[in-house]
Amino acid sequence: AMLLSLAALGLAAALLGGLLVAGQALQPVTELVATARAVSASRDLSQRIPEPRQRDELGTLTTTFNRMLASIEQAYNAQQRFVADASHELRAPLTAIQGNLELVRRRPDLPGTERVEALNEASREAERLTRLVADLLALARADAGVPIRWGSVDLDAVVLDTFQSGRALASDRTLHLDPFEPVRVCGDEDRLRQLVLI
Repeated sequence: AMLLSLAALGLAAALLGGLLVAGQALQPVTELVATARAVSASRDLSQRIPEPRQRDELGTLTTTFNRMLASIEQAYNAQQRFVADASHELRAPLTAIQGNLELVRRRPDLPGTERVEALNEASREAERLTRLVADLLALARADAGVPIRWGSVDLDAVVLDTFQSGRALASDRTLHLDPFEPVRVCGDEDRLRQLVLI
């Protein structure tokens, strides 16, 4: 009877010890599941699982999971920046088009040359908007930068053209452009126009 009691006690101790060891061994898995649920519920991609000291399969799994979260977080942040940049880039030509068309609509007595210039400006901005949308689509599809279209550009013409756009956007403000020398540069005309308008 005593032998059976000792055997039962030993078996119970072995089971309890096994459960404790298994619980400690599976702790990283529990933390991984909890973190995955927390990320899913809060959409907070900055959360990470503490790295275990031991370098076993569970340690490798934890490291891989943390790296995956970092990669997803980086992609998400890049997407947020892309959306913000796209909104900023599209706003300028849309505002210029709207301003010129509003000018033509509100001023039926507008002299013919000014009316033609306002419509030409709206048309140029619409073309630029089309190129911007094409570039943004290329960025979204390729997840890479659009190459610069290098060419010879009359910078003075770009500045004067952009100045006209700026005057249409300025509404109640007066813009003044000081005299400057003509200059030809090597660059991307659309990018230079964006820079000057900003």
